[in-house]
Amino acid sequence: MSAATFLYDGHCRLCTASAHRVRKAARGALVLRSFRDDGVPESYGLKLADLERAVHLVRADGSVEVGVTTFATALKGRWYGPLLQRVRLPGVHAIASAAYAWVSKRRFRIAGRTCDGTCGLYG
Repeated sequence: MSAATFLYDGHCRLCTASAHRVRKAARGALVLRSFRDDGVPESYGLKLADLERAVHLVRADGSVEVGVTTFATALKGRWYGPLLQRVRLPGVHAIASAAYAWVSKRRFRIAGRTCDGTCGLYG
């Protein structure tokens, strides 16, 4: 069975740091790919606009999970995995998703970019 792939914004400092922390916590069980790399959105049949809104986790079977629950899925094998699963509860999910969307929309202002001025094309 192959590892799941965590698609993140490689031009965002916050996203890049978070993706690497998740992979380390998952003990390397994730493949990291920036959706900004050439051909990545198309290789997974995803739209750039959707990828810009939230992190995506592509499982080995090809199914895709989007947003705040991807972190709980990626880290379910850790000792704290059951605690993270609570993000799926209706009230918790609504609040966590709203907070995630707020940060996602402002990620470049919050943490800056990892690339030179050319990545300013992306928003």
